[in-house]
Amino acid sequence: MSQPAPQPQPNNKVAQPRFGGLPPNAVSQFGLDLLGVWAPKIPLARSKEQLAEDAFLENIENGAFYFAIPFAAPFIAKALSAMHGLTTGLDAAGRKAFIQKVGSSWSTLGQDYLTKQVGTVAGRNLLGAKFATLIGVLSFAGGYEYMIQHAKNVMIAKGFGTKNFTAVAGLEDRQNQAVAGEMDPVEKARKRTWQVLSVMGAGFGVAAATPFLVKNVPAYQKLAQKVMTVCNFNNSKDAFFDITKPLLAVIAGIGAVSYVDAARDSLERKETGSRLALVIPYMLFGKELAGNALAKAVGLLRVKDGDTVRHIDDIISLTTGGFKDAVQKASKKETLLQLDMTKGKDALVKELADKKVSKAVTDAILTRQKWIVKYGSFGLSALVCGLGINWMSYHQTNKRHEKQQEMEKQKKMLALQPAQPGQGRTVFQSYGGFAAQGKPLEDPASTAAIAAPKVQAPFLGARQSTNPYGYGQWRI
Repeated sequence: MSQPAPQPQPNNKVAQPRFGGLPPNAVSQFGLDLLGVWAPKIPLARSKEQLAEDAFLENIENGAFYFAIPFAAPFIAKALSAMHGLTTGLDAAGRKAFIQKVGSSWSTLGQDYLTKQVGTVAGRNLLGAKFATLIGVLSFAGGYEYMIQHAKNVMIAKGFGTKNFTAVAGLEDRQNQAVAGEMDPVEKARKRTWQVLSVMGAGFGVAAATPFLVKNVPAYQKLAQKVMTVCNFNNSKDAFFDITKPLLAVIAGIGAVSYVDAARDSLERKETGSRLALVIPYMLFGKELAGNALAKAVGLLRVKDGDTVRHIDDIISLTTGGFKDAVQKASKKETLLQLDMTKGKDALVKELADKKVSKAVTDAILTRQKWIVKYGSFGLSALVCGLGINWMSYHQTNKRHEKQQEMEKQKKMLALQPAQPGQGRTVFQSYGGFAAQGKPLEDPASTAAIAAPKVQAPFLGARQSTNPYGYGQWRI
């Protein structure tokens, strides 16, 4: 007797959020920044100390930028949700689905979420969990980002035995002591560690109370709605808590403050400030503008369509405004640089297939898009940030150091120069040797020297008179 065929079992497996994983947006940007920003710095390095600094900063700081939030957010969301009972009564699949919603964008949850769904108990629970997670991850990533610069100073001081920036810049020898007037960088790092930990603790405390406040305090709920409208997470496929531009802007701002605070002297502060003033806007906005410009350029290229050669814009403009509009519609991302992701590519292929574009033409368009939009933007980053901005800031630092050295040299010359007759006196005192009260000067040698004064060598900062008796000279 034959056995009945086994019945297929239902697949109850739920898509797993990548807890502590690597969302594609973060991976893509991390790789582009390492190759486009760090690699070009290597031939420009002014010393072994700077090579070590750049390697430490670019890898550790990019990790804070792109991975700290996706790594920490799922664990914070799970802990806070369990603490406030937001996932009580849900099975394992339900709890995972709730955490996925916390790490998703509003477009995934529904455009009416903030206007209608947030009025329900479930909606307020989700809003509270999202806002609490946001505060928690910004406390963690912000504190981590702030301490990177100070950790770099400690690493250079301990590893290379120098605490002066001029040694890192290749301008002076190593000095294992702080510059005059500046706090010791190792001591400052120790002090900032406790201060930053205190701020992070306060941030975690606010995050822990946020779900309760969102449910019970209307004003706090409105605040959460406004903040989460601007600053939210993103999701792609099964990766959640992906970075978005507002989150990057917050971390970049914290990093900019830490760069200035950790500077070891005025030269480093000026170099860092001038570089950040150009790099941060380019990283946040310049790459997107470059991607838009390059997407327009792709539309002007030609591909062979059957027996004819046509512009890409002519092929795509059947129902859209050209290649750029088709790309933006297909990718649904803030930047065109994300088109190397599978989601954006698949959507664009479908967009072209709906317009009855042949596979050969589609492949030709995607190839040109990949090389021009993706790698073209990468090349601009390497040229602008990696080479151009860094070379300019290094050159300006050399000029400032030369000027600083010249001023120090002049101060030493002035300190060694003997005082001259009449210098620092009024015309009446230099001429007649009497004070305003009509009494002779206490120094008789000064009146004797009036008859045969020494000729003072000219120097910067004072105008030398040709009068042999010294009057008419500017006071020094």
